[in-house]
Amino acid sequence: MREWRKLYKRLSGSAKAAEASDQALLLWHLLLPWQDDEGKIPWDKAMAKQVTACRDWTWGLLQQGANELQRVGMVEHRGGFLCLRRGAELNGN
Repeated sequence: MREWRKLYKRLSGSAKAAEASDQALLLWHLLLPWQDDEGKIPWDKAMAKQVTACRDWTWGLLQQGANELQRVGMVEHRGGFLCLRRGAELNGN
């Protein structure tokens, strides 16, 4: 797995991103470096706390942000993972 990830302005400045709240969009940006080569991030309380260590966000607030990101089409929940849309294509091997 790579130690760095790319941030594409066409994603972070997209119409989908414009539909998300500032908090949900910040969560999405914080998730980027944690994705594996398939664009997946294990989504449980421990990983969520690790990803957002600099924030005082509750699990409920993180779930709300993840659900909002799914609603606007930036992530999807899949088998205990949050999967970034096009994560593997843009940041995989």
